[in-house]
Amino acid sequence: MHPVVHTPQLWWRILLVLIAVVGFVTGSYSTTFLTTIVTWLVLGFELLSIWWMWTRRTTDPISPRIRFGLTVWMVFIGIIAHTMLEHGVFPFAGFGGTWDEGRESLTKLLIHYALPLGMLVDWLAFGPRRRARWIDLVWVGAVPLGYGLVTVARAIVFPDIDDRIPYPFMEPGTAGFGMVILTLLPMVVVIVGLGALLLAYDRLVALRRPFAARG
Repeated sequence: MHPVVHTPQLWWRILLVLIAVVGFVTGSYSTTFLTTIVTWLVLGFELLSIWWMWTRRTTDPISPRIRFGLTVWMVFIGIIAHTMLEHGVFPFAGFGGTWDEGRESLTKLLIHYALPLGMLVDWLAFGPRRRARWIDLVWVGAVPLGYGLVTVARAIVFPDIDDRIPYPFMEPGTAGFGMVILTLLPMVVVIVGLGALLLAYDRLVALRRPFAARG
């Protein structure tokens, strides 16, 4: 039997693929949402990682540095969804309503909660360690900022386009899009802060392993 079959890494990443697929099947997310873009990236990355693990007989994903970025973004999306979109309330209420409401609640739970948590567990539990670098925080923070700036530019140039404002907190209101751009900066700080915490954990685990081996 293939040696990777017995590893928790393989089955955990298969579970992440299933969560993403079911989340997409049960819901309908526009490609203008950062959530949709990152979830598609996660799905593609996990599928490639499973193929990589199988063909290379390894438990490592195909690119630990990309895995780092996707984990940070997914966790950030989960935090934003819970605090700013769901206002701190888990979306269970829809399960007691119509079929469409229940399906929407299931999608939110899978994409906004289960997938971010699953990516975080993958990072905390599995290696390889010390592959992502501190310099990676630059592009990890720059990509969501770029998404926000492109979204603002798109909304200005195409005022009548569908899904012009993908998130309520990006509504310009009376302050205009200049204020929207300013609100992106604290979010980038949060993203970089999350990334720094994950990297610090990664380094701490890598340092503890040699001492554990000696003991």
